[in-house]
Amino acid sequence: QKEYVTEMTKCGYGGNIRQTLCRLYLSAAEVLRPLYLRMKKLRIACGVIFTDDTPVALQVKGHGKTVTGRMWVYVAGGAGPPLRVFEFTVDRCKKRPKEFLEGYLGYIHADAYKGYDDLFKQEGVFECGCWMHVRRKFFEAVDAPKDLREAVLRAIRHIFRYDKFARRHPSGGDELVLAVRREKIAPLIDWLFARTSSALTGGEVLPASAFAGAIGYMHILGNALRTFLADARLRPDNGESERALRPLAIGRNNAELDIMLSKGPLGAHRGAGLALLVGLCPWHNQRPSRNARSASGGEYRTGRQVGSSSAASARSFIARSAST
Repeated sequence: QKEYVTEMTKCGYGGNIRQTLCRLYLSAAEVLRPLYLRMKKLRIACGVIFTDDTPVALQVKGHGKTVTGRMWVYVAGGAGPPLRVFEFTVDRCKKRPKEFLEGYLGYIHADAYKGYDDLFKQEGVFECGCWMHVRRKFFEAVDAPKDLREAVLRAIRHIFRYDKFARRHPSGGDELVLAVRREKIAPLIDWLFARTSSALTGGEVLPASAFAGAIGYMHILGNALRTFLADARLRPDNGESERALRPLAIGRNNAELDIMLSKGPLGAHRGAGLALLVGLCPWHNQRPSRNARSASGGEYRTGRQVGSSSAASARSFIARSAST
């Protein structure tokens, strides 16, 4: 962004450069709205998704303050590129994922957020628990016997190691993945549930300890942590969605993002559409920053043209990006 702003300054842009950039971003998102809806439809039809959300600060027009909205991501699993569809909502009500996934049938990788419970009660929708969240709970719980804590963390680590080995083995395939999960991973999960249950009932850990809380977290998820064992398309964790949200979390202090969010829910919704497209660029060997810089040539070299017609500039920007 710094290089792009510097280049625009050299090209003779006037006014607030960041405001100009954001007007282009918002106009581009409006033009690309049909593509966003199409990709949302494709994602819902995939049968395997990963979902998560993160808070974003949204400015309330006329009040001079911010409220906390949510940016959700829905990542397609299974074969093919992981389509990442983002959606902004003004709150974290349980109806939000339910409305977005209306009519969806298949598997959902998610954390233990209660807002997903209504989805999992629907026929044809199956919950996939996240072992990464379980591991995090046990890792943060340092108030347990050292040997017990290390044994639990070691077993969870082996779950990921076995699964990674099976999926990446050159002579493997779905049959190898399922065989490894059945012969190696399933016994580990059985041991984890039995061992932590006996530790809690046998008085090895205090009921009010963080380790007991981690045990309770794992047992509440229960069979959802075993769902991935039966289908090679599934994963033992919800890492796909967390990785999809990471750039947004890292860029919270990005000035362009702040300006878009300052436009209220409209700016946030359009920002979600752009995030979807940017997230797909690596899968097509595209670099959005390079395409944005190339757009500063030709008709973009006068600030008057940019300021006079943001929508027209956005359409030209999209055409230039598609041709590179």
